[in-house]
Amino acid sequence: MNKISVLQVGNEDLSLTLHIPDFVDWNYVDDLKEATERSYDVCVLNRCVNKEEAYILLKKIRAYTMFVLDSVELKGWTKWIYASRMAKYVDV
Repeated sequence: MNKISVLQVGNEDLSLTLHIPDFVDWNYVDDLKEATERSYDVCVLNRCVNKEEAYILLKKIRAYTMFVLDSVELKGWTKWIYASRMAKYVDV
């Protein structure tokens, strides 16, 4: 089975208890320059992003694969990448 690569941008502690299966490679980064994989299957956004970070995400994730936590305010570049990648707002 192929691994699913998940990128979580922001605080590692989601205040959630998650069971992450062995076939999921979960990557926590706060600085998007640390996101070393060419692309990710899923992105979980846990904080706002600036212009540079929005363009990094634009290259690393596909449409419909971004999830933005409800604690993140949709404004500025965060709103732009949300719309560009057809993201889903997630109520935690």
